[in-house]
Amino acid sequence: MIGDGTIRLTGGYTYSSNTDYAGRQYRDLDDGAWLYDIRKNSWTTTSGKSAEPNTRVYRTGPFHPDFYLAGDEPNAAAFEAWLAKIPVNEWVPTNPPQLPRLNRDWGTARIDPSRDMILHWSGGHSAHGGTDVLHFHLSTNRRELPFPVEFPLGQLYANKSYPNGFNFNLRPRMTGHTYQNYAFDPPSGKMVKAGHPRHFYVYDPDVADWTGRGPKPAAMRYDSCFYTLTLTATPAYDCARNAWVALDIAYSTAKRSNRTTRAFPHRRSAGLMFDARRKLVWGTDANSQVYVLRLDAKTAGKKLLK
Repeated sequence: MIGDGTIRLTGGYTYSSNTDYAGRQYRDLDDGAWLYDIRKNSWTTTSGKSAEPNTRVYRTGPFHPDFYLAGDEPNAAAFEAWLAKIPVNEWVPTNPPQLPRLNRDWGTARIDPSRDMILHWSGGHSAHGGTDVLHFHLSTNRRELPFPVEFPLGQLYANKSYPNGFNFNLRPRMTGHTYQNYAFDPPSGKMVKAGHPRHFYVYDPDVADWTGRGPKPAAMRYDSCFYTLTLTATPAYDCARNAWVALDIAYSTAKRSNRTTRAFPHRRSAGLMFDARRKLVWGTDANSQVYVLRLDAKTAGKKLLK
């Protein structure tokens, strides 16, 4: 209040669409001061700039759903034919169009076999911090972003600064890390996220949005649960021998900081999923590349782990 029946509003930010690593996602709007006249119930601005009523602003590029609709139409028949020709026991990149940004480190990905797609919600810390869940359609090698990316204001890129709870759209905030604290639940057909301190959250792929939350059991309620609380499927296991086994799988390599590293899977943030329909293994990495593997365990140099 200024004392003359008006309220003065200064400052304010608008979105940026920065795809740099840990790049800032807001910028100063620089639109001067706004004055609200209580008696007249009207706003005026000192800069001469104005805004149309009832409008919204969204981030652009890979932060907006339209980005993933560009290019050729999806061709399921062509992609299935390509899959049929991939070699055995070798990770092959599918190179889907329209690469998402930012990097989605510190987590995994989950397969939704009933809808024939992969759900990818990873990030936190110095990586992607949005509430959005990427859909990857296995039949067409295409991604879908259900709604524009939402970032918390001024609370990105530091592990413990992400806010708890949900935003104004009732979508859970990204946790400091996602690791393996979310999973797909086949009986309900929904994805469950349990990495927040007090509540679990539910994502419905049919609605393509978060649809609810509930209280977690007491033993699962602690502030650092995103580090250690795990919802995950069982990895590859030889049931007949009752033993873990290692398989020799081919992969490509690249140089990084004078080191030779695997293209995939490597270090953290690799999601591995079995596609029972096609008898293929799928994988995603931190940069949203997708890989596929046609596994023949009999010829893969199986070795018992002791």
